[in-house]
Amino acid sequence: MEIHRTKDTKGVPRLKDDARVGGSVAGSARKQIERKIGRKIVSKSNFLKQQNIKKLKNWRQGI
Repeated sequence: MEIHRTKDTKGVPRLKDDARVGGSVAGSARKQIERKIGRKIVSKSNFLKQQNIKKLKNWRQGI
């Protein structure tokens, strides 16, 4: 999101590029943290169940 704000991109292709860059940054950060702590961050035991995802989406939308 901050990449988009900084670059003030317009149009779907450029927004897709911003999303790709943001995903790459987030992925790199996750991998660095995993190397530092010596274990995976995302696992079967800590993922959000479908019911909790719906609650989170509703909360974000102010419902």
